[in-house]
Amino acid sequence: MAITTAGSRLGTSVFTNSAPLELLPTSTPRDIEAVILAVYQQVLGNPHLLASDRLVIPESLLRDRKITVQEFVRQLAKSDLYKQKFFHNCFQSRTIEMNYKHLLGRRPTAKPKSRTI
Repeated sequence: MAITTAGSRLGTSVFTNSAPLELLPTSTPRDIEAVILAVYQQVLGNPHLLASDRLVIPESLLRDRKITVQEFVRQLAKSDLYKQKFFHNCFQSRTIEMNYKHLLGRRPTAKPKSRTI
């Protein structure tokens, strides 16, 4: 199975060659919007959401620099939107795998088998 097929099943897409985004003290409002969209794309797999699906309060707090990007990601992952899309409709093992992909950007590693001698 191709990597792109497996990634799309998890709600993620192939990595692009774009540079990582970082929210700096000198970031402009345009930079902040780019970070917000990148977080939605990483966590939800789709940056294009209906206005009713967006997290207005956490976005506003991030724009005002009252929370960090890490806290914004945390609030998105704990939101009802995330839970509806990826938590309530999946088996536990699938949910864990998607959490790794969405929040850490990687697959869970398999636990090494213990060897008996």
